[in-house]
Parts: sequence; C-alpha cells; structure tokens
Amino acid sequence: MPLDPRFGLFMSRASKSWPQVRDEFLMADELGFDHAWLVDHLLDTDGPPELPCLEAWTLLAALAAVTTRLRLGVLVSSNTFRNPALLAKEAVTVDHVSGGRLILGVGTGWHADEHRRYGFDLPEPVERVDRLEEAVEILVRLQEEPRVTFDGRHYRLDDAVFEPRPVQRP
Repeated sequence: MPLDPRFGLFMSRASKSWPQVRDEFLMADELGFDHAWLVDHLLDTDGPPELPCLEAWTLLAALAAVTTRLRLGVLVSSNTFRNPALLAKEAVTVDHVSGGRLILGVGTGWHADEHRRYGFDLPEPVERVDRLEEAVEILVRLQEEPRVTFDGRHYRLDDAVFEPRPVQRP
C-alpha cells in the first residue's frame, strides 16, 4: 500500500498581529503544506498571560477567506469555551468560507489559569469528558438531522435547525 504523507504546521499567534498571522498562513498555503492549525486559547499558554493573543475561531474565518488550498483547523476547540451548537455554527461558517477546507477538532479543555481569568468553569476531568461526549453527539446530530432536540445533563437543544449544511460531508 503506497504512503500518502501529509505535512502540516502548528501556527502560533501569540504576540503576532493579524498581518503577521495572515502572511504566515499565506506562505504555508503557497509552499504546499497540507494543513495548518491554531490553538483555542484566549491567552498565550507558553508565555506571560499579558502577551497579545487573537481569538482562534474569528481568526480562522479570516484565514479561510485569504488562503486557497490549505486545510485549516483549531487544534483543538475547548468544549468549555462554547456551547457545541454555537461551535457547530462557527465550524459550518468557516467550512463555507473556506470552500470545504475546515478540519474540526474538539477537546475537553484544560488550562485552569485561563479558565479562571476569563470566567469559564473548569469542571473535574470526569465531568469534562461527560460534557465532551454530549457535545460530540450534538455536533454529529446537527450535521446529520434537519432539526435536533437534545436533553442531556449538560446541554439542551429544542428543535434546533442547522442550515446551511456543511460543504464537506464527514
């Protein structure tokens, strides 16, 4: 079986302006990289929290509009930062802006100081995994069903319509 290697980049945005981030993604696109990723953090988790840090999903939509072939994603979206129905709408919007080049990744969330600083609850690991399980079910159902009602322990949807549909079919 022949190998089909793919090459991607994690692109830091800490202490970088929009033009700097844009130019780095454009260079990755022009050089032929297959995918490039941002992280879903509200502050730089490797340096001082005072460093400037643009928000990932808003930035990803802008990058989707200026790149042409590079697959894009957030590595990974913290389930503790947004309701999964909102994440689904953000993702489908970026999928449309990019012409179907979005890669969606979701995780439980982890950075306690970041959660504290921005007022997000960070439950114990077992509850975060339970929340992620419900979130994944919601994300899948929104893509597969025209209307979704969901009544879980952590999330609720009542006849949620999910239009437009994603460009790509998972």
